[in-house]
Amino acid sequence: MKKSCVGVLVIFSSLVWSEGISVYIWGEVKLPGKYYVPSGTSIIDVISTAGGPTNFANLKKVKIVHTRWDTGRVEIINLEKHLKEKKNTKMLEVYDSDVILVPTNSWYKWKQVIKILGDVALVVNVAYLLIRELRVDYSP
Repeated sequence: MKKSCVGVLVIFSSLVWSEGISVYIWGEVKLPGKYYVPSGTSIIDVISTAGGPTNFANLKKVKIVHTRWDTGRVEIINLEKHLKEKKNTKMLEVYDSDVILVPTNSWYKWKQVIKILGDVALVVNVAYLLIRELRVDYSP
């Protein structure tokens, strides 16, 4: 059975899918998960099928874990460079049961640090106001 994904809409067709492969995509893509794609599909097509990268995707360090034949070989690919230089994407072909990991970029990490600092500042501010309120003398 062939599965193609467009946004959130998933369409199933009754075609026999004998030459298709399954790949997994995790990390900073809009729709991570398991996808069935034709043999010979490139990593760029798989990421596009998964809704494309998020704003926090690090396309310079995309990993492909080749699990076919239990090799466990890992490739780290600079997709940003491939896209800018318009290189041949045939060399970026994925194989059956490959796992694609799109990591987060440094902006995401800074966003998390700022969020934590904001939460800490809020707690400190509330504690300060409570202590100040308890120290106030209300006698006339």
